Amino acid sequence: MTKQISRARRFQAALVGGLLIAGAFTIPAYGVATPAPTSGFSAYVNGTTVHAHAVQAPPKIADADIAFSSTAFNGGGLKTAIVNEVNELVAPAIPNRNAYARGGGVEVGVGQPVPTDAEGRPIELPVAIAQAATDKAPFADGPNTTTIVPLDGALNPLVNAQALQGIAAALWNPNYLFPMLGNPIGYAYGTAADVEALNVGEVDEGGDFTAPLLDTEAPGPERNVSSSQSYTYLVNNGDGTCGIATESHISIAPIQIALPPSADAPQTGLLIEVAGDWVMKAVATGKATGNKLTYTPDPNQDPASFVLRVLDLSLPLPDQVLGQLALQDILGDTGLAEQLDPLDPLLDIAVGADPRAISSEPIPDDTSSPTVTPTRVSAAADVVRLKIGAGLADGFEAADVRVGHFETDIRVPQGGVNCEIPIAKTSSVPVATTGEQFTFQVKVPATAASVIPFPCDLTNVKITDVLSVEEATNPSNPPKMNLVSGTGPKGEVGKVSADKQSIVFANLGSWKPGSNPIVVTIKAVVADNSGQGIVKDEATAVATAANCKASNSVLGAVINRITGTLTGNVGGTTGDFFGPNGTGLTGNIRGGGPVAVTGDNVLRGPRIGPTRVLPATGLPATGVASHLPMALGLLGLAMIALMARRIGTARR
Repeated sequence: MTKQISRARRFQAALVGGLLIAGAFTIPAYGVATPAPTSGFSAYVNGTTVHAHAVQAPPKIADADIAFSSTAFNGGGLKTAIVNEVNELVAPAIPNRNAYARGGGVEVGVGQPVPTDAEGRPIELPVAIAQAATDKAPFADGPNTTTIVPLDGALNPLVNAQALQGIAAALWNPNYLFPMLGNPIGYAYGTAADVEALNVGEVDEGGDFTAPLLDTEAPGPERNVSSSQSYTYLVNNGDGTCGIATESHISIAPIQIALPPSADAPQTGLLIEVAGDWVMKAVATGKATGNKLTYTPDPNQDPASFVLRVLDLSLPLPDQVLGQLALQDILGDTGLAEQLDPLDPLLDIAVGADPRAISSEPIPDDTSSPTVTPTRVSAAADVVRLKIGAGLADGFEAADVRVGHFETDIRVPQGGVNCEIPIAKTSSVPVATTGEQFTFQVKVPATAASVIPFPCDLTNVKITDVLSVEEATNPSNPPKMNLVSGTGPKGEVGKVSADKQSIVFANLGSWKPGSNPIVVTIKAVVADNSGQGIVKDEATAVATAANCKASNSVLGAVINRITGTLTGNVGGTTGDFFGPNGTGLTGNIRGGGPVAVTGDNVLRGPRIGPTRVLPATGLPATGVASHLPMALGLLGLAMIALMARRIGTARR
């Protein structure tokens, strides 16, 4: 019994001693980078080549979309479904995901029954889908691609098309926004050939409509493929904050609209020719400048050449052109409405109208205005909109057809959102006393994983560290530390200011994706005349994003598709996805210059004064580094010591 008591007492003494030693260890204080926002930060964009809606029509399917693309994201999760103004699903409700993309050749509207073939069997309409964040780095899904399939009349008489395909990709880093700079957050693409809509005839043996009211197998240019691609990306404001940009690019094949024949005009119909891509781009920065909405045909073509014209095929060739718009007419014009007034009264057509407000009404108000503010940009537009009255097409009481439908809605907090380089800051001690020396460490980036999948080098990295007072027990005698020296990873020497309250590392070289962080070590000492309180230590990193490569990104194939690299510039954007002037990050992917990026980290500590455990440090309300593991460890040791005491007492 005596030996047992002795062992128990020795065990208790060892634990208590260990507890005291643990309390004296130099457990560091941490500062952390600002995490991704969880509210007030969202966007969606949708582009649809052809949308058809039939009112009291023969088919079971009353809504369908051909060659569509949609992306959406929300910093707080996609908690509610997003449906556009023509009843097309943009994104479902998936609260545990932040980014979503869908692209395909054909889709039926929300709430429509599953289409079936002549035997009543369900018809699968393949749609490419991607959603993020994934459970682990690089936090991307896709690009996912559907197989190429034809409809072969399956949705008769509403819509029909051949060679349908979709592509989708999504990215969301759940920790920081910075790594998503230079990458699309969401990307979607849909394509279809030989589009037909509103069939008043039969389906032939080849799966084509015999009498469609609208089709893209028109005479004229040999171009019958239509496509839509939409994507969303961060906009670098240049001050450590970001906004959002959305783009939708639609390529529309020539559209023929059948009109009732007459004895004088056996060849009837309208031919609408749309030249090149049409683009809607929206930018919301959260700042007073940089917010915009542009809606235009391909700006690279000849301003005097036509970009949209309407021909009446029943007229002799010299007289067929009813109206046309050149690029110079489109910019600031309201479209061809007045030129097309004499058309058949059963056909209400709007061509090339200006962007407008997103509408919940069946017929949108073309006189309404889009929203363009620092915190929200919202708009919709249709290149061609047809309202078909009763009597024009047998079996259809009325129908609404949109060709080239664009829609976007962006929301950004005032001032933008933090998208700084994630950097880490640690102090070797949480508490220091008069005359005590200790060190700080600054890491840029915080870890190699914290910036996946950022596609650029960080060059000319500059780190500045500044001391100030966070809290003083006695305001007349605040806490004071002096910086002594600092060294970089390759022996670079930091320059300490005359008042010893700041240090600058002017050029620490470059960091490349996947490599270890740049680490600087700073020595400091508590001044002999220091009072008690908490010191604030702020580290700022400034660098240049350079040598950007799509191959550095997990979505490199998508970046190459957007820029046209993948397709020999066919279908590539004409905008500035990676461009200068604050509208993108990585201008040098397409030959632009380097772009400045920045990072900031505030360490609240160490405490100057009697030894005690510091509270959590870091940026309030945006990110903290906790001492919870240390506290739990000490609590665990204390509990073990208490148990040992009880064991000893019980055995005694």
